[in-house]
Amino acid sequence: MKSGFFNFIFCMFFGVSLVAKADLFDTLGLEHFGDKNTGEIAVNKAIALAAHIFISHQNPIVYVFLKRIARVESDLGRHSGTFRQGYFGGIWQVDRIGFDETKNLRSHPGLSRLHDEIKQRFSWGGLPGVDWSKTSWEDCTIPAYSCVAARLYLATISEAIPQSLEGQANYWKKYYNTAAGAGTAQHFINANRGFKDEL
Repeated sequence: MKSGFFNFIFCMFFGVSLVAKADLFDTLGLEHFGDKNTGEIAVNKAIALAAHIFISHQNPIVYVFLKRIARVESDLGRHSGTFRQGYFGGIWQVDRIGFDETKNLRSHPGLSRLHDEIKQRFSWGGLPGVDWSKTSWEDCTIPAYSCVAARLYLATISEAIPQSLEGQANYWKKYYNTAAGAGTAQHFINANRGFKDEL
């Protein structure tokens, strides 16, 4: 059975896929894409936007995982250290190195088609689409940018995202938080236990 969260993403994805680009942010609620916005609504709408942008690369597990990453990394942006001085990773806490990898087409040629989708579908109120090569790490204080950056970073990893919470915890620790990070797989599990976003 699909969870409430997955149903939300499913409905938002199919809803926004039918509207013109000029109306996309009105449909999602532009106010929730402001700089340093936080919380459940901002996170859900940023993930729905990512689902709309990457319309040809749909994988429900990715969107569940993105929600779980937002919980463990920043408590959906509500942790006091989310927007600490000199750090711009945003709700998904995308480090500078990880952000740079989202632009590294030489090492990850598969990103090229994802950049094309960003330019086609990530537009602000009808303005020309976002050219990801011209974005900066500082943009990730905006939830939409932080989420898209996290989604692109996940696309650089060849190993598939596991479906189970425990599998995702180990995957997050290995590839996202990494050995250099202070988090543990158990930390990921604790942050996400009890939420009904399992597929």
